[in-house]
Amino acid sequence: IGLPEDELIHSAYLEELRRVLKVLHQHALLVHGDCCPCNISWKWDSKSNRISVKLLDFDTAVEVGEELPTALVDLKTSIGKE
Repeated sequence: IGLPEDELIHSAYLEELRRVLKVLHQHALLVHGDCCPCNISWKWDSKSNRISVKLLDFDTAVEVGEELPTALVDLKTSIGKE
């Protein structure tokens, strides 16, 4: 949890996170709704130079095309006004 500091690992992290989110959106037809560093677990395997990324906390997930819950819309609106 948290962001990788090493440039190579950080780059691999972002690439794998994009892949995971694409699978989530296109195949599982879900939008996570709270994709922040504390909800992303990752592990670097130095032997294979590969990273694994897992998304945590699907409490705010919605199906693709479904309306966002009012609480999320209100939060997004209030953050945008600051």
